[in-house]
Amino acid sequence: MENALSYLTALPSNIEERQQFFRKVKDEILDEAGDPLIILRQIKSATKLFESILEDKDIDYLFLTEAEKYGKSFDHAGARFSIQETGTQYEYKACGDPEWDALSEQIKELTEEKKKRQNFLKAIPFEGTFDQATGTHISRAPKTSKTSVVVTV
Repeated sequence: MENALSYLTALPSNIEERQQFFRKVKDEILDEAGDPLIILRQIKSATKLFESILEDKDIDYLFLTEAEKYGKSFDHAGARFSIQETGTQYEYKACGDPEWDALSEQIKELTEEKKKRQNFLKAIPFEGTFDQATGTHISRAPKTSKTSVVVTV
C-alpha cells in the first residue's frame, strides 16, 4: 500500500516535466477523454490541498528546520532552495507618530468617500447624468466581468 507522500513524489518536479504533464492534461481535457467537470473538481480540490499543506505551521516549521541544515542557499534534488524573510510587515500604528496617524485617518476617510462615489457611478442611469455644480456629463461606470465555473470543494 502506498503512503500519501508517494502520490506527491510521483508528480512532475521540474519545469520540463510540468510542461509535458500540462500539455498531456490539456490535450486529454480538450479531447474530452474524461468528464470535464470531474477534472475541474479534482484540480480545484488538489489546489486547496496543496495550499493547506503549504500554509500549515507545523509543516512549514519542519521545512525550515530541514533547510537550515544546508545553509541559507543550496541546491537539492534538482531545485534551488533559499531561506529568506518573506511577508515582512511593520506595525506603524504602534509608533505613536501623530503625522502617520493623521495620514492614516485621511486615507480612511478618502477610501470611504471613494466607495460612496463608486456606488453613485454604478447607479447612474445608462444614458448618464449631469453634475449640477459643473454641468459636466457623467457616464455610468462600464462593467466588465468574466463568466467562470465556480467549484466548491
